[in-house]
Amino acid sequence: MHLTFYEGWVKEVSLVGDSLSKDKNSRETRIYKKDENKKYQYYKSLDMISD
Repeated sequence: MHLTFYEGWVKEVSLVGDSLSKDKNSRETRIYKKDENKKYQYYKSLDMISD
């Protein structure tokens, strides 16, 4: 999947190693990051368009 971010989107942190989740027909992408126990925890959601 190729993701295109909206103009003005500021990349705060690296997405490398994160888990991304997106529901079908949705623009919202949820980001999960590993905690100190190496388990993925919800971090935040982004509104994106899929190109």
